[in-house]
Amino acid sequence: MKKCKKCHLFKQIEDFYKTRAICKACVLEDYKRWAKNPIVRAKLNEKQRNWRRENLEHIREYERRRSRKRINKLLETLNLKNLACSFCGYSKCKSALEFHHKNLKDKDFGIGEAISRRMSAEEIIREIEKCVVLCSNCHRELHAKP
Repeated sequence: MKKCKKCHLFKQIEDFYKTRAICKACVLEDYKRWAKNPIVRAKLNEKQRNWRRENLEHIREYERRRSRKRINKLLETLNLKNLACSFCGYSKCKSALEFHHKNLKDKDFGIGEAISRRMSAEEIIREIEKCVVLCSNCHRELHAKP
């Protein structure tokens, strides 16, 4: 049994969300009141905007870490840990390696775009099969040639 901090009733633990001190019924009631009242919603939106402004760097760092985790997990899934440039063999820094489409007409999307759009591993593998791995220098040189 757990006591709701809003209605002060003792309820079963299943009647509470894991991280909330108020019961599910009170949460739903608050949400309905919030959703219907434009003044309350505007105040909450303003609070959220202020909080985001004040914590922007923290939010960005959190998103970077989450993105890195997702990318590393995807790389493990795709078995792309041992990549090297097809032209010069460079493999020191994985961030300097890029996927170059062999034929631009076959290009459906960019690999970086696919990762940020959270496409499935199968779709990304199909697109990677159309590419060669190049370091950023070789990639720039390849595109600079007339």
